[in-house]
Amino acid sequence: MTAVARYELRSLLLTQRWVAPFLIYAAFLAILYAGPAGPGMTAFAITAFGLIPIGAFVTRALLHSEDDIARQVTVAAAGSPVRVQSAALLACAGLTAVLAVVAVAWGVVADSVHQLPLIAGGLAIHLLFGLFGIALGAAFSRPLVTPVGPAVLGIVAGTTLALGIPVSPVAWTIRDLIHHSAAGHLAGPSAAVLVLAVAGIGASVLAASR
Repeated sequence: MTAVARYELRSLLLTQRWVAPFLIYAAFLAILYAGPAGPGMTAFAITAFGLIPIGAFVTRALLHSEDDIARQVTVAAAGSPVRVQSAALLACAGLTAVLAVVAVAWGVVADSVHQLPLIAGGLAIHLLFGLFGIALGAAFSRPLVTPVGPAVLGIVAGTTLALGIPVSPVAWTIRDLIHHSAAGHLAGPSAAVLVLAVAGIGASVLAASR
């Protein structure tokens, strides 16, 4: 599994499709922290949400870093399409985790955040939203959605709805982060986001198996 994940990651790096999402997220962080970004958890809530579309587009790029023929060869070498799909999503998780660490570290340096509980909480919410972004990207990538146009529209619409619908677990989590930031308040919405993320990733792996 690890070897396949490294291969998928190498394929993405060679295509250079990761450059645009990484640069966009870096620019987003630079703009946000150009001045005072407000309380630490409020800033972390904003940068964590930004990781949803970025994680989705990184996932889409990685899952389509090979053409159909190359993917068949990879599946034959790995022995299972499920193994390849799972390894690819594992590689996406690694890339998203790197972005999460960068976002939190940027906030720590730019806003002089030194409270360890706040830093740990910020990292946790970035990883959670990053996982949701991976699930969103997987839902609009092979084998579920192949064309680029519908995939881009789906990712943008999914990100917008996640924030715009008041009862959305993502919007709920962000509201609680800004107004409460206590573990008791965050447990419910965070669990809901995690369930949605696992469901999206599971649907992608199940589709690959068929």
